[in-house]
Amino acid sequence: MGRAIGQEAERQKIAYRHFVNGDVTSEIAHDLGLAPKFDFIAGLEWTDDPSGALMDFLKQSDRILAKECELHRGSEFDVFMYTAHPLHLPIIAYLLSKYGRDGSKITAHACLFYIDTHFCRGLKSGSYITLLEKVSELIELFDPGQKLRICVDSARTKRAYESYFEREIKLLPLPLVYENEPVRVVSKQEKQRLTIGYVSDRTKRAGYDLVFHAYKKLSQSTLFSKIQFQVKHAPREQQADIYQQFHSESENITNIDKFLTDQEYMQFIADCDVILLPYRSERYPCQTSGILLDALCESKIVVVPENTWMADQLEDYGAGVTFISGDSDSLAEAIEAATSSFGELQQGRARNIPKLRKLHSARNLFESLRSPDSKRQTGVGKEIDDLPFSDSTESVLLQSLSLMLDLQDAGDTIRRRDSLIISRGDEVEKRTHQITSLEGQITSLEGQITSLEGQVDSLEGRVNAAERGLVKMKSSRSWKITAPLR
Repeated sequence: MGRAIGQEAERQKIAYRHFVNGDVTSEIAHDLGLAPKFDFIAGLEWTDDPSGALMDFLKQSDRILAKECELHRGSEFDVFMYTAHPLHLPIIAYLLSKYGRDGSKITAHACLFYIDTHFCRGLKSGSYITLLEKVSELIELFDPGQKLRICVDSARTKRAYESYFEREIKLLPLPLVYENEPVRVVSKQEKQRLTIGYVSDRTKRAGYDLVFHAYKKLSQSTLFSKIQFQVKHAPREQQADIYQQFHSESENITNIDKFLTDQEYMQFIADCDVILLPYRSERYPCQTSGILLDALCESKIVVVPENTWMADQLEDYGAGVTFISGDSDSLAEAIEAATSSFGELQQGRARNIPKLRKLHSARNLFESLRSPDSKRQTGVGKEIDDLPFSDSTESVLLQSLSLMLDLQDAGDTIRRRDSLIISRGDEVEKRTHQITSLEGQITSLEGQITSLEGQVDSLEGRVNAAERGLVKMKSSRSWKITAPLR
């Protein structure tokens, strides 16, 4: 995404700087031509010190904006933040008011990335709703001129959040693909095997374990001789047991253990016929997926969970098959369907892909950033100089940190519930497999019993026939035994 934005900025002759986290790996930095610009800002969802993460965010963002304001010296400029958390928004609004008093003309676009999946699934959490309402109040307090524009990259996220903010939430498709690359549709009819690819994380959220269980199930089917799995294993420690099980297999599977450059990643996609994105909908109900867009734009057949943003895309773009989230048997059946119907799916796999590329292009991002919000009312409310806390960083931090505590309580509960849901789901899945196996054994035993009953009936018939024969022979005066009875 950063490279696409940079190339479009250069094409439009727009001054552009890409600030990247200081903990970016050397491989990624080298591949993208980036250098770390600021210290690591811990994602609030993943840190043990959320208060410290917020303080870091305030300090680092303040330092960046101070340098940019000095560089631009009163001219207008835009700031775009992709990975925003709701609690980042009041801090951004505060900084806009701080530098606005000095005459700087900044418009900030913050795309909500760290969303609450429990909330987005319609399972409303009172404490989280309270948090959003307080966040909205602080945004309007510090940014009455609406220089902060809240963005999301998914229509599902927009629907979940828009009623809790006074200002418009803008749908902003992110530039996850290159607009002008040709749609490559290469016939695969001559291939003896179709390649089934997985290139996501080694996490339950991404369905890493489901891929293995689907592979094992398919290994027992007649379809197995027609497919080849290709699995990219992320260099992480999650699900080590599944990782080891993958590497204990060698039949019709290729395991890849290395960091992929951009070129190698796109080659991975190109080498596959079907791309698996088995994310669990409990953890991924409305988020976008760059892998899905890459696969669709390369005219690949995709397998995605029902009732997700990914499944929504198949209504208009490309071709694929959906399955029941969290169900490895359903995933295996979807792979089987994609394979058996591959020729038919091929006919629609390039459907509306040029339109999809344009939607998720860097040019569309720049056009969207420049377009006005339909509900935006610049200059309403209090003047900046009249705002409370305008000179107090500590006050806005205290406000944000109090919200953070509420979020932590709600977030911990949500995570425990989600983990419990997934654990229970896995246990149900395991027991369902056991029940199915037992039912199969019972059916087999019933068949054996029926067969034995048939044999018993046959033997009884033969015995009755023999007894009748003996009676007949005994009643005859001329009979004699000439051979042993059998």
